[in-house]
Amino acid sequence: MNYLRERAAPPGSGGDYREQKARLTKAQAEAAEIDLAKKRGELAPVEDFEKATEAIMRTIRNNMMNIPQRAITRLLGETEEARFKDVLKDEIVQALTVAAQTEIEEE
Repeated sequence: MNYLRERAAPPGSGGDYREQKARLTKAQAEAAEIDLAKKRGELAPVEDFEKATEAIMRTIRNNMMNIPQRAITRLLGETEEARFKDVLKDEIVQALTVAAQTEIEEE
């Protein structure tokens, strides 16, 4: 009888009962870990992550695009290169800081 079992499912072919049982047990354990992580709030759907990322990127883009308008009022009549660099650096830091502090709304 063992001879027939060995011939029907050669070793390593995935037909071994113990191998299949181990794979099933592992898959069940992983599924349980995922469920627990969801309940703890440690996992979020990919769609939520994508929406949050889009919102953050939109905020960064808008803040960065507004730098020239904000900087020009501070630099009118300015001729010193160092002053230009300081103002632009300050505006960039401000734009990124605002973006970093932006709260993402949950739906």
